[in-house]
Amino acid sequence: KQIAGIESSSIAQEFMHDFFKLVLGTLSLPIDLPGTNYRRGFQARKNIVNILRKLVEERKASKETEVDMLSCLLKEEENKYKLSDEEIIDLIITLLYSGYETVSTTSMMAVKYLHDHPHVLQELRKEHLAIRAKKKPDEPITWEDYKAMRFTRAVIFETSRLATIVNGVLRKTTQEMEINGGFGLNFFKEKRHKKINICPCYLLVIFYI
Repeated sequence: KQIAGIESSSIAQEFMHDFFKLVLGTLSLPIDLPGTNYRRGFQARKNIVNILRKLVEERKASKETEVDMLSCLLKEEENKYKLSDEEIIDLIITLLYSGYETVSTTSMMAVKYLHDHPHVLQELRKEHLAIRAKKKPDEPITWEDYKAMRFTRAVIFETSRLATIVNGVLRKTTQEMEINGGFGLNFFKEKRHKKINICPCYLLVIFYI
């Protein structure tokens, strides 16, 4: 709802049904055959794009102003790049996909860590109550208030550090580098010597015949 203003239960159910297929498709082997999760994921993405394209067209035709991400993406501002419909749809899918499991898992672990460390929870509540005390009961939290929550931000960062669901990232070095240094390496020569394409020793050919 906060992203594209989807309130209809039928549309939401249809969207989530295809969204789950899309997630499974991205985590499956890239075998594009009928009946595979990879093929279902492709088809699910097409269905999601059609749903979002319809929402974009309806929002453009409507004169009502909604407070959500879609309205922000459609907003035209002078001297700023105007996003195409396809770019808007891609951004929404990317946002939903990237936050599908990460936000829920990180939030759960934050609650767990706060439970294990009551003094941190107490300090967190103190910061939130101090900000709320400066506002009227119906006054919303602003972006300036969020930026003032230094301890809250520290809790979020520490939770992300300890409970990240991303096990690793791919990186390729473009030049030689040394990290800390002073480490010794254990070279398993037996494994290397059994690889004919690595070890030039002609005796290996005899042993493997």
